[in-house]
Amino acid sequence: MFRKLTRHIGVVFLSIVLTSSCYQAAAASSREVLTTILPLYIFSANILNGINGVHLELLVEGENANPHVYTMTVQGVKKIASAEVIIANGKAEEFFDLGKIRDLNPRARVVLTHQASFRVSGLSPIDARNPHTWLSPKRAIIECEEIGKALQEAFPEYDAAIRENVKIYRKKLEALSERISSLLSKADVFDIITFHDALDIFAIDYGARILYHIEEVHGIPPSPKRLADILDTIKAKGGKVILVSESPEPDRITSMIAGKTDAPVVWFDPIISGGKNVTRYEETMLMNVEKLISSFTM
Repeated sequence: MFRKLTRHIGVVFLSIVLTSSCYQAAAASSREVLTTILPLYIFSANILNGINGVHLELLVEGENANPHVYTMTVQGVKKIASAEVIIANGKAEEFFDLGKIRDLNPRARVVLTHQASFRVSGLSPIDARNPHTWLSPKRAIIECEEIGKALQEAFPEYDAAIRENVKIYRKKLEALSERISSLLSKADVFDIITFHDALDIFAIDYGARILYHIEEVHGIPPSPKRLADILDTIKAKGGKVILVSESPEPDRITSMIAGKTDAPVVWFDPIISGGKNVTRYEETMLMNVEKLISSFTM
């Protein structure tokens, strides 16, 4: 799902800087908020619900969007240049160094949600290099509060409305988190094998156990020994292991493992592409967990 791509910034960056300068003056009076990835767009859309004086944009969008292989476009530059607030994960945007974004629009307030999810008591420590904090509703709650604070500071005229929207959305995410915990508590076993580390934070926060990442290092196929160890582990557990796919169509290695062990394969939608409706996050996360539970009870 998430594979790092070598950045091609040189000439592109120069053209971007030249292009952005054309939009800086025109954007000075706008009330624009830009989010880099889809989950942050959905969070922000809920927080800005009913506030007509602020326009929300998404940088990495489309049916096949992927922040890890995104190539900056002129349209993207326009969005960056006109934004008063830029909301980013801070770790998932490998396509374009955040320092470059600051260069393109030094006046913008930049909010990094990934950092916020670490400043919380009561949640287990997580690997600071793992960007996938939004896949845990417990972390999403913290990220939404961070977004809300930044938007209140940027748009004080909408302070009361933003505060109320954060309160409403927090309740929805808390209900989602409780529902997920309740569903997973009914599973006798919750062992999974993932292609890489996308579900690590979710697993930590909700009591799942990740036995293996098929790829220890992004982009490097597993060794024959590692594949053998994975197969032996699944067989030793009597097949009570779920293989989590990085895409709707399982990759060749995941399919091979499933074929040799009869372990079910489930796609856990990471919510990085597709529809932008405000209920998408809750609906998709619940669907993801229901698919896991259904596979465990097959």
